[in-house]
Amino acid sequence: MVAAVVAASVLVVDDTPSMLRLHTAMLQHAGYVVHSKASAMEAIGFLEHEVPDVILLDYMMPVMDAPMFLRAIRKDGRLRDVGVILLTASSDEAHIEEAFEAGGNDYLTKPVDRRILVARVKAMVDAQRARLNLDSAKLISRKHEHLLRELDEARRLQASQLPACPLRWPGWSVDGALLPCDMVGGDLFDVILEANGDRTVALIDVSGHGLAASMVASSIRSSLRLLVPGRPLPEALATLNHHLLRESEHYACVALARVHREGVSIANAGLPPVAVFTDGECLLLSGHGAPPGLIAGTEYDVVDVPRGRGLRLAMVSDGMTEPFGAAEDTEGACERLAAFAHGAAAGRDLLGRLRAMFERLPEQPDDATVVLIEAARNP
Repeated sequence: MVAAVVAASVLVVDDTPSMLRLHTAMLQHAGYVVHSKASAMEAIGFLEHEVPDVILLDYMMPVMDAPMFLRAIRKDGRLRDVGVILLTASSDEAHIEEAFEAGGNDYLTKPVDRRILVARVKAMVDAQRARLNLDSAKLISRKHEHLLRELDEARRLQASQLPACPLRWPGWSVDGALLPCDMVGGDLFDVILEANGDRTVALIDVSGHGLAASMVASSIRSSLRLLVPGRPLPEALATLNHHLLRESEHYACVALARVHREGVSIANAGLPPVAVFTDGECLLLSGHGAPPGLIAGTEYDVVDVPRGRGLRLAMVSDGMTEPFGAAEDTEGACERLAAFAHGAAAGRDLLGRLRAMFERLPEQPDDATVVLIEAARNP
C-alpha cells in the first residue's frame, strides 16, 4: 500500500497562497509527489506536458473557475479520466452539480481535515489504478484473442498444405499424419507428383516450434516442389541447403523418398532412420549429410530399395521417437503406432492412433509426424 501511495502524483491548484501551501504540505507529508499551481492557467500549462494521478482543485478562482477548468481539460483525451477533487468553501448544491457535470469526481468543503483529504486522494488513486489495470487486462485479453485467431488461421493453413491421405496410385499407397505440439508446428509432409509419373514423398522437420517454424516449413515445402522434379535427390537437398544458409536462420531435417516402378530411392538428411519392412524384417536406413541449413557444402547420398511384394517404409520426425527413448528407434515408433496393423492403404484413422500415442505422456514435447509408404501386394 505504501509503495502505491509514494508512486502517485497530485496537482494542487489554488489561488490562495496559504491554502496552496497547506494542502501541498499535507499531501507531501503523506508521501505524494505534489505539483503546486497558483492559477488555473498555470495548471493548464503544466497539464500540456504532465498527467498527474489526481487533481486537487479550488472551486472559486479568478479568470477561470473550476467548471470552466474542467470543461477545458476534459477535451484532452489524456486527461479525460484523471480524478478531480474539488475544494469549496460553499455548500451551494448548484455549484457542486455544475462542477460534477463539467467533469468533477469528488468534493471537500473547507477547511479540510488532513486525514479526510489524504483518505479521499488515496481512494481516488486506488480507483484510478484499478481502472487502468482493468483496461490493461482488457487490452491483453483482446490481444490474446487476436493471437489465438491468428494461430487458428495458421493451423488451418498448415492443414490445407497436407496431402489428402491416404493416397493411392497403381502399385503404391501413402498415408501420413501430423500432430503439432502447439496449434501450429515446424513439421510438414508432402507428396510431389513428377512429370514421369514418379512421386516423391517429403518429410520436413524445421528447428524450433510454433508459428515461425511453421512458416519456414511451408517455404521449404514450396522450394522442394520446385527443386525435386527431374533432379537427383542429393542435388535437390544440396540446393535447399544453400538456400536455407543464405535466406533463413532455421535449419530443417528432411527425408525424401522417390517412389518409382523399380522401388523407392531414399535420401535422408537428419531425420531418424527410414524403416524398411520386408518379409517380417526391419532395415533402418540412417541419413547421410547434415540437415539443410546447418553446414555449407554438405553432400548427400541416396539409397535404393528394390520393390518387392509387401514392401513397407516408415518415415518419422524425431518427435515420434525421442519422447519415448532412443531418437533412432523408428521401428519402436512404428510398433507403438501400430503403423501397419491395418495397412497404410486402409487409412484407418492414422491421426487418431498418433494422438493415442501421446495420451500416455504428461505432455507432447515436440511436433510428431509419420508417413507410411506401402507397395501393393498385387501390383
